[in-house]
This record gives sequence, C-alpha cells and structure tokens, in this order.
Amino acid sequence: MTELSKYLSMLQNLISETIGKQVASITEATTLADLGLDSLDTFQVVLLVESRYGVILPLDGSEEMSTLGDVARLMMGSSGTAYGTDTKSRDCIGRCS
Repeated sequence: MTELSKYLSMLQNLISETIGKQVASITEATTLADLGLDSLDTFQVVLLVESRYGVILPLDGSEEMSTLGDVARLMMGSSGTAYGTDTKSRDCIGRCS
C-alpha cells in the first residue's frame, strides 16, 4: 500500500463515518460532490481530518482540495501548519487575544 493509498483509505473511513453509510470505493480523482457530500458534510470532513490527524486544511473550498487525492496530498505534506495558520490559531478564532 502506497502512502497516498493509506491516506485515501483514512479519508474513505472518515467520509463513511460522516455521512453514516459505507463508501464503496474512492480514487484520487473522486470529489466530495461525487460522494454526495454537501458543503456542511465537506466542512465536517475537513474538521475531522484536522482533529484526528493534526493537519490544517483550507476552509475556503479552494481548488487545492477539489479531489480526494488533493486532500490526501495536503494531509501527507502538512506538519500541523498551513497557509500561515497553526492549530492553536484555528482553535482561537474569535476567542483568543
């Protein structure tokens, strides 16, 4: 199993958990829309990825996350910070000084 395949499998499990039904199979080219996820479901997946795997993913729906392969590569390359934002900063939005 390649590293990318490992991350795709983790995403498949997270998505199945989020939508409450088993996702049969995903590929690098699969989009969240292909799986029937709406914007709220997508937001929940992003937050679950961040909390479980300690990575920060963009929340603006940018093209950097248009496919699950993109998300997996962001997970692989993230060291807990991305786009000038660290995990603590994301947790403190609107509450910390």
